[in-house]
Amino acid sequence: MHAYRFRILNEDQDNFVRDIDILTNQTFQDFHQAFIDMFNLKNDELASFYICDSRWIRLKELTLIDMHHDEIEDTDDEDSKDMKTHIPVSVMKDVKIKDAIDDPHQRLIYEYDFLNPFVFYIELIKIIKSEEGKTYPLVVRSVGNFVKTPARRSFVIDDLKEDLLTSEDDILHDSFEVENEDLDSINEPE
Repeated sequence: MHAYRFRILNEDQDNFVRDIDILTNQTFQDFHQAFIDMFNLKNDELASFYICDSRWIRLKELTLIDMHHDEIEDTDDEDSKDMKTHIPVSVMKDVKIKDAIDDPHQRLIYEYDFLNPFVFYIELIKIIKSEEGKTYPLVVRSVGNFVKTPARRSFVIDDLKEDLLTSEDDILHDSFEVENEDLDSINEPE
């Protein structure tokens, strides 16, 4: 039996790489569970894999649970045309890895926890013969530590704090100038 070797990168951490081998007949739910185990994530958040083209454009979604996505109706309304970004959706447990791979350098995106998202970019780098006696999925290369704080969210919070502090400083500074002007006029010799 064969296994696919995927390289995993995190969008917010430059010094982070994982290579993982997964059997061709395993499912995307097995792959999802590998992420949960590998990064010690909670197993109660939603997640999706996206099958992508060579430019990382999402072509198909593989969700953890069936969310009953409905097709968007075809209308002539301009606003509706902008919303037509629907892509085919399947459930992870129903799709084997080999059934989603159609490119020797297949690209995927894994998104975990949509409210505080962690986004991973995944690329097929090699097809290998699986080794008997090994348990797959199997991490074969690990560089850097995974930081669990979603960096994107912390930047937003930091920017908000900075804006608030700047506004507060401006208000305090304006008040201070007025007070100093008043003091100067009081202390000036007549």
